[in-house]
Amino acid sequence: MLILAGIVTFLVIIGIVVVAMITSVSEDDMLSECTDRVAEWAGVDESEVTGHDVNDENPSGLSWDFRGSYPGGEWACGGSANDRLPKSIVVYPGGQGSTDPGDIPTEIYSNR
Repeated sequence: MLILAGIVTFLVIIGIVVVAMITSVSEDDMLSECTDRVAEWAGVDESEVTGHDVNDENPSGLSWDFRGSYPGGEWACGGSANDRLPKSIVVYPGGQGSTDPGDIPTEIYSNR
């Protein structure tokens, strides 16, 4: 009986590990979510939106951060590490350094 209980416990633990591995989220998943949403907002094809991680600016490892560009501007997004959905996506028409009064940064997505 004790051996059977041990086998069942082992199988349950293996099952939990397998499910965790299948449902794990990578940085690429969040980056893809960000670029997809920026492309949709900008009305452009996803291939026209570029992005890269800037996680070295946040060495805690508790969040993922990305920046990129789209035709007409730049964007930034980030969120908690291991989440697929970012907490926020902000677009910067004309680029982050633009001084044009019409280039107002806009939060196009919030998941707070």
